[in-house]
Amino acid sequence: MRDDLLTVKVSAPPVEGSANKALIALLAEKLRVSKSSIDIISGKKSRLKLLRVHGLSLQQVKALLSGIIIL
Repeated sequence: MRDDLLTVKVSAPPVEGSANKALIALLAEKLRVSKSSIDIISGKKSRLKLLRVHGLSLQQVKALLSGIIIL
């Protein structure tokens, strides 16, 4: 994570929301929240997305993701 940006690569194709679903599932697992706690605010059809994680502050998200390398 750098400058509040996280780079994530998923293997799911960007077809019919598959990549978005894979991203949400991955982040939900790493952040230990339900998938329904993560919303894509903007960028559903773009590579750059803005996400909201309900129930966690930005500092908590950073702490949970610090040191994790997602390939």
